[in-house]
Amino acid sequence: MQALYWNGRDLRLDFSYRVPTADRQTTVVKIHLAGICATDLQIFNGYMGFEGVPGHEFVGSVSEGPKQTMDR
Repeated sequence: MQALYWNGRDLRLDFSYRVPTADRQTTVVKIHLAGICATDLQIFNGYMGFEGVPGHEFVGSVSEGPKQTMDR
């Protein structure tokens, strides 16, 4: 999987970012569009010491949902 990754100093395209998987509490979303907001720009200037995949404004579709069991 490809992902933009911020290491605290540089934003780079990581061609071998791990592929997420769904579990009981996690849903995997296939991203169709993503935006960069003011918070992302602040992160790139050192805000909160963030490292990781930036972005929280996106449009996507669920590709895999949580595993559920029937509770009765």
